[in-house]
Amino acid sequence: MTPGQLDRHLTPLYEKEAAEKTIAREEAKELLACLFIKVNNHPAPPKVGITAKESGTYNDFTNINIEGVKADGRDGVSKLSYMILEVIEAGCKLIRKGYGYPSVFNAILRRDVACRVSTALWHAASLPHC
Repeated sequence: MTPGQLDRHLTPLYEKEAAEKTIAREEAKELLACLFIKVNNHPAPPKVGITAKESGTYNDFTNINIEGVKADGRDGVSKLSYMILEVIEAGCKLIRKGYGYPSVFNAILRRDVACRVSTALWHAASLPHC
C-alpha cells in the first residue's frame, strides 16, 4: 500500500480543521501516528517458496511519502509535511537498530534521476515513493 504524497492529500483537511480550531497540532500528530500504526499493521500477501524463506516481514510494500516538489517543480512542503517528519522520528530509531519500518527515500535524488532518463518533471514529481 502506498498512498502517494500523504501530506498532499491531508493538508487541505488539516488546514480546514486548524482554521476552524477543531483540531490542535498535537492532536493531529497523534492521529498521524495512529494512521501509521494502522497502515503498518496490515498483513502482507501470503509468501510461498523462496520468498517465504527470505522475508520475515509482516507488512510488505507500505510507504508513507512526503510531498517534496509539486508537479510544476514548486516546493510542495507544508506544515503537515513537518508534522509527518516529527511523527516518523520515532521510526528512525527503529531504522538505527536495524529492524522495522519506515524506509527513507530522497525525493530530490529520485526526481533528478528520473529527469536524467527523460522523464518529464511533472511525471517525476508525481512518482509514488517520492
